[in-house]
Amino acid sequence: MRPEGSQVLQRILSNAQSADDTTSFLAVRRLKDIFLTYLASDQFVLESAVHTAAFVLESGIMKPIKQGLEDIAAGQSWTLTSDPKELERNVGSGTSRNVSLVFLKPVTYLQALFGLAIDKRTVNFILKEFPALPLLLRTIFQMETLSKLRKKFPEQRPDLETRDAIVRTLQKLFLQENIALETAQSTGFFTAVLQYALEADSPQCLTDAIRRVVCLIQAVCNDFDGHALKSDLLLFATKVFHNPSEKIEILWTIRILQKCLHDCVRLPGGPSRPFPKSPPLRSSVLALVLCGEFLEPSDHRFLVGFACILKHGSFDVIVDQQETEISARKDPVVVEIAKQLRAILSADTPGDPTLYVFPNKSRYQKAAFEEAMRTGLVARSRKSARRCSGPGCEKEETKPGEFRVCSACKLAVYCGRGFRVRSTPV
Repeated sequence: MRPEGSQVLQRILSNAQSADDTTSFLAVRRLKDIFLTYLASDQFVLESAVHTAAFVLESGIMKPIKQGLEDIAAGQSWTLTSDPKELERNVGSGTSRNVSLVFLKPVTYLQALFGLAIDKRTVNFILKEFPALPLLLRTIFQMETLSKLRKKFPEQRPDLETRDAIVRTLQKLFLQENIALETAQSTGFFTAVLQYALEADSPQCLTDAIRRVVCLIQAVCNDFDGHALKSDLLLFATKVFHNPSEKIEILWTIRILQKCLHDCVRLPGGPSRPFPKSPPLRSSVLALVLCGEFLEPSDHRFLVGFACILKHGSFDVIVDQQETEISARKDPVVVEIAKQLRAILSADTPGDPTLYVFPNKSRYQKAAFEEAMRTGLVARSRKSARRCSGPGCEKEETKPGEFRVCSACKLAVYCGRGFRVRSTPV
């Protein structure tokens, strides 16, 4: 993509700065559609995408997005019903079909941010322009307005759509580690996140919610309070094990449960404290005990012990692996669940790598990468040579670090042919 010469993009960016809210919103929406389509296409090149995102961000796209999200958090309208003529004038001919469409404003703004947050460089730019964004996202996620929208549009489920967009976008911001740490300390937010997954009713909504929540919690698992979230975590784990879709969701949920149990034991008098019994969860855990050949030995040992704790409702138990496995094989419900879990755990299919984001330079980076590789994710190759961002210049680096980075946006890179004055060495 060469944004400088695109008349379509220039028009969109101009409309985004319009004083008319409808014109501005529809411009952001069209930008979102174009950019997300490019990111998902075979033409996607990382540095080209970063260059385009940098151009869009420098052109002031954060102003209408920031204003729109702040208005939503302040209680203003969450939806826009577009007049067919207005839609055709702003989005393009042939799109209106003489039908008024209802747009969900927060979803459009969040999807635009999701597309622009390509890597740490663009994330830093976004957060520099909008430092309160993470807090605002957590606030919107917990607003009662979402429940009202659900009643108004029951078939569209705007509450799930909005929360899904928030979780995806917030996780992109975790590329800046302090955002991950700050989010991990928000117990109220994670309570709402777990409830969002538990309330998903349709199979597809449930699958999407489980995937998003597992990835979000795993990204901050070492820092959040497992004991405070114990009840919801146990219910969520039951949902995951009874409705699995990917191997990595099962394995990471096991790790999340280990964190929860560790935080409970760590409390004063931990080992003698009672632990809530949960027959549905125990059935799933016993089923996983029967899938030991697909699990790490440490995970399998944990599951055997956890099954005993769930059976007796106390940490003060004697763990007997052989007895636990015999008990599991005698239960037809457990055997059936184990059959389903084994089919997924044995599958050699990688998950969606765009879902699993960790802080770029965090203390968890190495462990997170090793864990992702172990659970089936495939690292996406990254093109090392960067292309000059100068208008009309197609020159590429012959070695890493050869070009200079823009001192203004810290995103664009220049080869030095007349651009050196606004650049600083990498």
